Amino acid sequence: MKKIALTQRILKNDSYFEIRETLDINWGRFCQELGFIPVILPLEYDFTVLDFDGVILTGGNDLSSVSNNETDKKRDTFEKSLIKHCIQNQISIFGVCRGMQLINEYFGGTLKKITGHAGVKHFLDNEQEVNSYHNFALDKIGEELEIVNIAQDGIVESIKHKRLKIYAQMHHPERENPFKTIDLATIKDFFHD
Repeated sequence: MKKIALTQRILKNDSYFEIRETLDINWGRFCQELGFIPVILPLEYDFTVLDFDGVILTGGNDLSSVSNNETDKKRDTFEKSLIKHCIQNQISIFGVCRGMQLINEYFGGTLKKITGHAGVKHFLDNEQEVNSYHNFALDKIGEELEIVNIAQDGIVESIKHKRLKIYAQMHHPERENPFKTIDLATIKDFFHD
């Protein structure tokens, strides 16, 4: 079974000082459906000593470039070092929502504020209906990346690297109930040797 590492969102506790890492519980069920063993990546752990076959950069949190938030910056720094490690070691990377935004930024792209893409469903140019939970979209596409799909309003919804095994999408496959066959197939095929 493939061991797939998952990043987590960061939350500050309101009642007393504590920074927490969280992961949507649906990721466990989603990985089980895919036949993957999830490897949860804590921010304060040296991931280079872990054994995993691929990485999913999950959603949640904004990038610090648009939020100017310290916890977002902490996550950005961690995930950018993870991307670098994966590239150096030829480990596949799949980005979801924030993960796609971070991949784009890693390769020199930028974001823009948008409306009409949070808490809705819409169609892609391939006629696939997807969920949408984002307030920022890709503005400038990062070097070495290319667009795979766009929404009907022209917002970029998925990208891939021109040479490396890196793919990312804005919609959340783990939030579908039941999970969509196309999402399961896309991710399973992506991490296939």
